Parts: sequence; C-alpha cells; structure tokens
Amino acid sequence: DYDTPLRAYPYPQDRQVTRYVGPRFNASCTFYQHFKQWTQEYGPVFSFRQGLKTIVVVGRFQVAVDIMEKEGTALADCPRSTAAGETLSGRMRVLTPASERFNKMQRALHSHLQSKSIASYSPILMTTTRQNMLDIIQDPERHQDHAKWGVRATMQTLTVYKDLKIRFVNRCLIRLRLTMRTGAKRDDIFSFLEKNIDDETAYLARSMFTASSDTMASKIGVAVTAATCYPEMQKKVQEDLDTVIGKDRHASDILPQTMVFVLESFRWRPVTSGGFPHKATRDII
Repeated sequence: DYDTPLRAYPYPQDRQVTRYVGPRFNASCTFYQHFKQWTQEYGPVFSFRQGLKTIVVVGRFQVAVDIMEKEGTALADCPRSTAAGETLSGRMRVLTPASERFNKMQRALHSHLQSKSIASYSPILMTTTRQNMLDIIQDPERHQDHAKWGVRATMQTLTVYKDLKIRFVNRCLIRLRLTMRTGAKRDDIFSFLEKNIDDETAYLARSMFTASSDTMASKIGVAVTAATCYPEMQKKVQEDLDTVIGKDRHASDILPQTMVFVLESFRWRPVTSGGFPHKATRDII
C-alpha cells in the first residue's frame, strides 16, 4: 500500500556503502534488479544516497503512474548528470534541465512529430517497411539488425544524415546509454567535468535519429521475437489485421488482438528496463 508513510518502512542498508558515493551495486548492468529486490523488501517507495544526492525510487508501475499524472508538471526536470548530461550531450534534449531552452527544443521537435507531419512521411515509412520485411524473410536470424536498418534509413531520409555520421552517432548513443544508467558514473557526484556546448540545431536532428534508432528498433526486434515464440498469437494478430484492414483498406484503430500483442511485447521486454529518472522542481506530498 503506497499510502503507508515512508517511515513505516526501513530504508535499504547495504554493506557495500561508502560515505561519499553510496551503495556499490553494479549499476551499469543490473541496477533495476537491485531496485526490484529493494521494492519487495522495503515497499513501493524507498530512497538511497549517492554522494550528496538522495535518489527516490518508485518501484511499482501504478504508483509511478499516479504520481506522474498528479504531479507531471513538477516532474518535467531531470537529474543533473555531469558525465552523460554535460560532457557527452551538452545538457540538451533528453538531459536538458527544465528551462526556456527545454521548452524551445521541445516545440521544435514536436513540430515535426505531430499527426499532420507524420502523415507526410507515409511514402518513406512504406518503402523502409517493405524492405525490412523482405530482409527478415531472407535472413530471419538478423531481424534485429534489419529493424535498426529500417528505422535508421527512415531517420536518415528525414534528417539528411550520411552513413559516416550515422556510424559516429551510433557510437555516441552507446556511450550515452551506458553513462546515463543510475550510479554508473561516480563523476556525477562532483563537478570537475562541467562543460557547455551550444549547438542546439545539430543536436535536435541527432536526437530524432538516436531516439528512433534505439527505441523503435528495439521494440520491433522484441515484437518479432515475441511472434516467433508465440506463433498461435501471431495467427490471431494476422487474422485481426486481415479482418479489419484487408488488402485495400487503410489502418484502423479497431485492432484489439494486434494492440494487445504489441502492448504485451512492450511490457515483456521494455526498452528502458529501469525507466528514466525525473527530478522534482518542488516538494511532492
């Protein structure tokens, strides 16, 4: 029961704790497994110290949804990360603190991701989707690579990236993803890595590319894996698509079996297992 006062639960006590850096768990790989264990032991909401910071973990989905729906405005900010937020990304986009810059960049991205804008991308999406399906048929074992190619080809067309830049961005994305994990970098406790890079326009295009290549490609790969593991569900989805859409009809929202399959595959293997941290701009009671 998340209405129970926090003081009713004992706080996590880890033997491998130091005075300045907090708990020494393997944050770069399995921090969410530690969070799950602590949630079961201490309750749905608990906290631990990392340096001078207090990190509050909400370990239950519905509790997190309730808090975000009620206090979404106060949670628009993100924790400061010297390693990932400033050194690697110049405090832009996903790690941009709540500010006028954040609002400006958000408006710029959303102007290209609205329903009217997305409709104009249909020819590109159709071409890359067909090619992705053909690639999977020819070489099914590399379906994840084909999904990444399809998404990257789409974003390459929209953002006018060249192959050399794509390889560079992919390497940067891997470094950023590893650095952003909770507790992965002790440098975040101190401030000797601070630096500012003001290149917002270039970073906006890069954000569209990296976000799509990492998240959408992962979702497609997981969905293909789920369809392979559960062929009986795959048949139901195919029947659902044939019944509602057919060969000559546009897509419809009335696809219950398809949506259940898609949502379950996302729940089965979420893209960000540990979620993304938020920072409260005021006290939440």
